[in-house]
Amino acid sequence: QAIQRVKAYYAARSAMDLSLLRIKIYTQVRSQFAQQLGNNTELIEMIWNMPFAWPPVLPTEINEVDKGLIQDKIKESSMDTSYIATISDEGSKIDLNDLNSPSKVFSELTKKRILQIIDHKNKEDDIWAKNNSELRPEEIVQAIQDWVTPSQTAKTTQFSNLGEGFPPNRAFRTVDELRLVPGVTESVFELLKDQVTVY
Repeated sequence: QAIQRVKAYYAARSAMDLSLLRIKIYTQVRSQFAQQLGNNTELIEMIWNMPFAWPPVLPTEINEVDKGLIQDKIKESSMDTSYIATISDEGSKIDLNDLNSPSKVFSELTKKRILQIIDHKNKEDDIWAKNNSELRPEEIVQAIQDWVTPSQTAKTTQFSNLGEGFPPNRAFRTVDELRLVPGVTESVFELLKDQVTVY
């Protein structure tokens, strides 16, 4: 177990360091070539938005010589584990903690965006809509808002079965805390988790 822990630590460290390197390369390439690329800047986005896997996944069309060289390098590596690293743009996600924004307009906009995600899924995916026909999106978003509202005047009735201390009336610390919000089923969590953030 100790050996496995060390392997897991260094796999995670390697993935993080390589991800930071990719972001640095992206910023340098963008500053040097963005003007020349014009409307084709999405080409350089692939520097950071493509997943990176170790060991590398070899394309089927690769020739045997190149395949052999890559496999030799994999054997030489001291990285005796595997991982996939992805980089996501937090800035484009909905911040759950904005539901407690001092600006009422901003708070309402955040609420509306979350409702739109659920509404869009209901309209576009008939199977999902059928499996989640009992959902009450407005109540779910209200419960999420109650979580982050510092005032004790928040509607706490939905949280009554969770016991004392709920809602915590504080900002979300992790996206996984969404699972504790009444009405947030596993399918709702899976729908929202990649589209929201707490930063």
